[in-house]
Amino acid sequence: MAYRLITPRYDIRWGNKIVMSMQKQRTLVADKYVLEAKHKLSAADESALLPSIVLALFYERQQLKQLYG
Repeated sequence: MAYRLITPRYDIRWGNKIVMSMQKQRTLVADKYVLEAKHKLSAADESALLPSIVLALFYERQQLKQLYG
């Protein structure tokens, strides 16, 4: 479970601007990811970004499990 010790932070870009950041926070029982908006986004932009953020999250967790699990 060493992969749980890594707490990455991601900046999500839309064009040249950082529009969101995502930080992994660890507790004893579970990992939590906090998504923070840096700029105002339209509902359409959020809908376009969220699926790719979720896919990146799953990919990151799988890679860390393979490296350190």
